[in-house]
Amino acid sequence: MRFFEITTKMDAKTFRRMFVPENTEGKDEFEKDDESRKLEERLERAVVAQTDQFWKKFGEKSFVFLVSRRKEKLTLGVVLLGAAGELKLGASDGIAEAEALAGKYLAALNMRHSKLKTEETSIKNAGKLIHCAYANDYLRDDDDTYELLGLECVIGNRSRGFSFDEYIDITPRGEHASKESLCKASREIFCETSLRPEIERIYQGAARRVTKGHPVHYVVRCDSPKLSMKIVETLFDALRANGRLQNGRISFLKLSEGSGRSSENYDQFYRVNFGGLVAVGYAKKTAVSDEDDDDDMATPGIAYVDDICKAAKKYRNEVLTVLCLPRSSDAVQEMFLEHLDGLAFIPIQEEPLFGEAAKEYLRGAAKAVNIAPNRSLYACVKDAEKGCLAADLDANFDRWFTKTLKDKVYPQYGELARDAYLSIKQKPKGSGFSELDSMTGLDEAKTVIKKAVNYYKAQKIFRDRGMRSDDAAMHMIFTGNPGSAKTTVARLFARIMKENGLLSRGDLVEVGRSDLVGRYVGWTAKIVRTKFREARGSVLFIDEAYSLVDDRPGSFGDEAINTIVQEMENNRKDMAVIFAGYPDKMEHFLDTNPGLRSRIAYHVPFADYSPDELYEILEFMVREKEMSLTPGVRERVLPVFESAVRNNDFGNGRFVRNIFEKAKMNQADRLVTSDTAEVTDDDVRTLLPCDFEQLSTPKPSIVTIGFAA
Repeated sequence: MRFFEITTKMDAKTFRRMFVPENTEGKDEFEKDDESRKLEERLERAVVAQTDQFWKKFGEKSFVFLVSRRKEKLTLGVVLLGAAGELKLGASDGIAEAEALAGKYLAALNMRHSKLKTEETSIKNAGKLIHCAYANDYLRDDDDTYELLGLECVIGNRSRGFSFDEYIDITPRGEHASKESLCKASREIFCETSLRPEIERIYQGAARRVTKGHPVHYVVRCDSPKLSMKIVETLFDALRANGRLQNGRISFLKLSEGSGRSSENYDQFYRVNFGGLVAVGYAKKTAVSDEDDDDDMATPGIAYVDDICKAAKKYRNEVLTVLCLPRSSDAVQEMFLEHLDGLAFIPIQEEPLFGEAAKEYLRGAAKAVNIAPNRSLYACVKDAEKGCLAADLDANFDRWFTKTLKDKVYPQYGELARDAYLSIKQKPKGSGFSELDSMTGLDEAKTVIKKAVNYYKAQKIFRDRGMRSDDAAMHMIFTGNPGSAKTTVARLFARIMKENGLLSRGDLVEVGRSDLVGRYVGWTAKIVRTKFREARGSVLFIDEAYSLVDDRPGSFGDEAINTIVQEMENNRKDMAVIFAGYPDKMEHFLDTNPGLRSRIAYHVPFADYSPDELYEILEFMVREKEMSLTPGVRERVLPVFESAVRNNDFGNGRFVRNIFEKAKMNQADRLVTSDTAEVTDDDVRTLLPCDFEQLSTPKPSIVTIGFAA
C-alpha cells in the first residue's frame, strides 16, 4: 500500500461560486454566516457522496478523499492499494497515479484548481488524514474507513498497544546513491566484509525476467541502534535503486523481552507494507550486572515471535524482512530463524574498529559538531589490540561532548549545570513526600510519582536558571480498584507539588460526573470551565472518570470530555488533572477522545494490597486511634485477608477499615457486658483476638444464567 498527501488551491472563480454567498445585501452578520454554513454543508454532502462513488469505481485499487479546506487551499489523501507485483513503477513512483486520481476526484466535484503538490506519506500520517477528514464531515466514519482499507489492526480501533516507526524515502527514482557510494558507505559503517558483497550481488540484477519476489532476507547484528538504522538504510537504497522494492517506506517493529501483540496485528502490518521493507528490531534489557546478562533468558515472548514469523513467511515475496538483533543475541536469532524455516537470510554484522580506525571515527564525530578533539576523547581506545564497537564509541563520545560543552564551549555554565544536577538529585521537600513514602505498599505508584515530581522540579530549575526546559503537562491517570488509596495519594501529590514550588496552591478539587455534566444543552461546558478555574494552582481529581462516557455521540458526556481536553491544554502550566477509576474502564475512557491520551503525562497504577500489607494498614489505623493489638490478632486476621484478596473488588483499605470498626464494636460489647468497675484504661485501648471473631470476607459476584430456584 502507498499513501499520499496532496495539496492544491481552487481558482478564484471556483471559490466564489462554491463558498461566497450571493445576494447578501441588507443581511446582518448572522444571516451571512448562516448562508456560508449552508454552502459548507452542501460541500460536505457532495464530498461524502463522491468519495463513496470513487470507492465503488476504484475500490480494489485506490481510495481518494478530501481531508480539509482552508479558504481556497485543499488537502486530499490518496491510498493506492494492491500487492507489490501490481504496483506500476515509473519515474513518478506512484505520484502520477495518485495525482491522476485526485484530479478526477476534484473534477467530479467541479473544482478547478492549480497544480497539485504531492508527497508520499507514512501509515500513521495517513491515519491522521482519515481522522481529520471525518472530523471535517468529509467521511462517514473514520473507524469504518480504517476497516475498509484493512488498517484497523495497525492504526485503527483494534491497534491499541501496537507500536511501530516509519521512514519515508522521498528520493525520486533514478536519483538514488550509486553502487560506488554505497560500497564506500559499507566501509564507513563498519560492515564492509559482510555488506559490500551483498551490494555487489544486488547490482548484478536478475538473470531473467521473473515475477517480483525476494530471493533472500537479512539479519543485521549490531549493538548500536543508530548504526543498525544506517545499515538498513544502505540495504534499502541499493534494493530500491535496482527495483527490488516498490515503495519508499521502511517500517520498524520494535520488540523487547516479553513484548508483542496479536497475530492479526502482525499479519495486517505486513499486508499494509506490501512492496516495502519491514525491520524487526529487538532491544535487549540492560543487565544490572555481568551475571544478569544471560542471553538464554533475554528473549521476547515465543508466541509473539511465532506470530511475526508467520506473517513474514506468508508475505515473503511481497515484503522484505530485516531482523535487527544485538551482537550477543544468538539465542534470539536462533529462535527467529527456527520459526522462519524456508526463508534464506544473509547475515550483515558490525565489525569492531581497532586503534587508529576507532580514533578516526571519533575524530569524525567531533568534526561533525565543530569541536577539536583532545586526548580525553580517545580514552576508550588506548588498548590498540582491543577492538571497539560503534555503540561503545558513541557512548564515549556523548560523555566527552557533554563535558566539553559545559567546561570548554560554554564555561559560564559549568558550575551552574553542576548545581542544577545536585538540586535535582535532592529528595522532594515537605511533609507530603514523607507521608507518601511512609504509606503501606503502593511501590509502583510511589516510583512513578517520585519520577514525575523530579522531572517537574528539573524543568523548574532549568527555567529559573535561564536554561532550556520542556513545557511539560502535569496531568495523570490513576488506575486501581476501590480502596487502593488513589484519592489519598492525589491529595498528597497536590501537597508535594505545592511544597516544592511546582503548584501555587496545592489543593485537591474532587469532582465526579454529577459535578461536571449539566441538565440542559450548553450548561456542561460552562460548568467544566468553572471547575477548572476553581482548581487553578491545584489538582483537579476526576473520580470514576469513565462515568462521563455514555456511548451516545453528541451527549452531555461528550461535551464534558471535549471541554476537559481543551481546558487541560489551556491550564497545563499551573494545574494538574488526575483521572481515576478501574483499569479496564479507564482504557475505554481514554479511547473516547483522540486528544485525551496524548495530554496525559503519567499513568500511575495502584495494585491491590497483599494480605501482609492489609495487616500493616490495620496496625496503622489502630495506632491512629492510640490503640494497640495483642500478638494473637495477626494469626486471627491474616487468614481473613488471604481469603479476601482472592475476590475481585474486595475493597482494599476500605475492607480493613470495616474490619477495624467491627472489632471496636465487638470490644465495646465485650467491655460493657463485663464488670465495668474492673475495666482499665489499657483494656479500653487494647483489641484482643476475640474482638475479631465472626469476620466475613467479601463474596464474589456470581452471574446466574438460566433459571435458579
